[in-house]
Amino acid sequence: MCSDAMLPDQDHGSRDDEIVAEVRAIRERLGAAVGYDLDRHWAQLEALEAEERAHGRTVLAPASRTSGKSGAAA
Repeated sequence: MCSDAMLPDQDHGSRDDEIVAEVRAIRERLGAAVGYDLDRHWAQLEALEAEERAHGRTVLAPASRTSGKSGAAA
């Protein structure tokens, strides 16, 4: 069962709407930059990581899906 806080059409105020709009605009811009090709996007991310490592920067792996709150669903 879904709580009221999780309903997609519920109004959470204009600040949330601004954040959602910004995230969607960034997602659109990133997608357009690679012609909406996920393989090209992935290749760009790998190239960026390699460049960062070449400059001596540490690239962290994503956190494990099982880390976090005890009992949280993976």
